[in-house]
Amino acid sequence: MDTTEFSSPRPFDDIQITWIFVNYLTIILNRLFVEDDMNAGYKGYSIVTASERDDSTGLWNGRYRILDDKGVVVYESFVEPLHDEDKADEAANVEARAWVDRQ
Repeated sequence: MDTTEFSSPRPFDDIQITWIFVNYLTIILNRLFVEDDMNAGYKGYSIVTASERDDSTGLWNGRYRILDDKGVVVYESFVEPLHDEDKADEAANVEARAWVDRQ
């Protein structure tokens, strides 16, 4: 009998798992703390931003997600990589708000 152990491939990489967790956490927090008020969040949307460091370049990628009033992701994107984590997060927030303004 062959006793070779097989490892099943992981269906998601670490970044995808992190974003899935952030998305669910955002939905839960949105439902707990955001009132059904158009002034909640930004113009009726919730914005989630995060900065991730790219180990190969050393730059920070600012990512953002925009959720509707039901906590559903309606848009997700990123900004150009920057050298500073805080600036990448701030740039993501600015871009997210600009997206909302264009709607």
